[in-house]
Amino acid sequence: MIRRKRAKIIAVKINRYGQSKVLTPREYFKIQKQLRGEWQKLLFEILWYTGERVGAVTKLEWRYVYEKPGKPRDVILFNARTRKSSKDRPASTRTVPVHENLIAPLTAYELPWKETKWMFPGRDNESHVWRQTVDAALRTACERAGLGGKGISTHSFRRTLITRLSDKGVSARTIQQVTGHASLNSVQTYIDCDERKIKEAIDLL
Repeated sequence: MIRRKRAKIIAVKINRYGQSKVLTPREYFKIQKQLRGEWQKLLFEILWYTGERVGAVTKLEWRYVYEKPGKPRDVILFNARTRKSSKDRPASTRTVPVHENLIAPLTAYELPWKETKWMFPGRDNESHVWRQTVDAALRTACERAGLGGKGISTHSFRRTLITRLSDKGVSARTIQQVTGHASLNSVQTYIDCDERKIKEAIDLL
């Protein structure tokens, strides 16, 4: 049974040229309902509204999100040392304005600021939550939401943000500034183009 599930996920990704699935808002809300615990819900809200990679979100220090406990900053800062780099281009620090829908959950979050510097600490508070833990939480939530085997991964959130911005007419150059990509070509590879969009393009002729 496990082999069949893995084969199905691989097939889905092949059909999408190896890319994670772009989520609809309805799919995202279904996943949110199945997440367990305040930290899981907030972590995925940050993924949804910032489009940052999961590795940088797990390594967030609360001082980069809050002025003080209960008072979120206007921007979230993702430190360069926590972000993806390449041999051609070192990682850069990224700041993202806090979306209005993030203010309430950030304000209500029971921040463990006295015990740890991490926004999402591990069990011992000495280190941050591991990516594997986040991946497992997402898989479980997807299964509970009836979305298992759909090619959904933590990278779906980054692809979704980029695709949604593109669909709303935001230029690739602006999206590059929002996401911190090294090049416009990198941005373009994230934008999902399904059969509906292709048909709409042909209909414009």
